[in-house]
Amino acid sequence: MKDDVSEALRLLEAARDSLRGDPEPSARCPRPSEAIFGVLRELGGPGGRSVPLGRALEVLGARGFTPGQVSAALGEYEALNVLQVNPGRSRITFV
Repeated sequence: MKDDVSEALRLLEAARDSLRGDPEPSARCPRPSEAIFGVLRELGGPGGRSVPLGRALEVLGARGFTPGQVSAALGEYEALNVLQVNPGRSRITFV
């Protein structure tokens, strides 16, 4: 399912690029939300179902992602029902 979502997002971005007439397709450089999702999956480890949000923010910040980028990525993937952030905003759970 994760691969399907990533492919759908890649196709969406490719379509946007073609409308903008970008000379360089963004497929070579993942969007921040895709990179953030990849880091979250790494933090979850093999078969990982959840990640503490504080730890994720720490690691993502160290890798140069802004809080706004992280928030946007979480919102995007929550809307796709790929992950959920608990109401207390302390844990990310992969669906």
